[in-house]
Amino acid sequence: MPQRRSRGRLAFGIGIPLAVAALAGGALFGWRAFERYAACSFGGHDALYATWSPDGRELAFSQRTRSGFHIFRLRIADRRVRQLTRSNCAGEGRPAWSPEGHLIAYPVVNGSSAGLYVMGPDGRGKRRLTSNDADTPTWSPDGRWIAYSSHSHLRSIRPDGRGDRLVPTGSTQRL
Repeated sequence: MPQRRSRGRLAFGIGIPLAVAALAGGALFGWRAFERYAACSFGGHDALYATWSPDGRELAFSQRTRSGFHIFRLRIADRRVRQLTRSNCAGEGRPAWSPEGHLIAYPVVNGSSAGLYVMGPDGRGKRRLTSNDADTPTWSPDGRWIAYSSHSHLRSIRPDGRGDRLVPTGSTQRL
């Protein structure tokens, strides 16, 4: 799913390359495809779930490698791509930047490592927040909570792993 940021750009996966497009008045007027990690050495695998950093200078995204899906970061200015996760798990995806840009939340969906994790934008300081299935993390605007889905339920947790709770269906409860 494309994600738009205030700098008038759009990031999206178009099958093989990750693309960044410029928007003007809602119209797409030009785009650049970025060669991916190690000059596409993984053989044309999809880049998915691109999400802008709060300052609009970088993208975090999930990309399939030989060992499964992992999280990468693309610095727009110099097109530098860095792989942030390298676990043996085959399902790391849907990264979400914290509002201040100090953490990236992401779910691991396969195997005994399944759960919600956070890490620094450089890939360091990985912490497992939950041991239950987690998907689609979204930060609260103040960065104090991460909402995520688990077994068709909405849950929320603090970035330090405390306060994991079920958000009642139909709730207007503030995170």
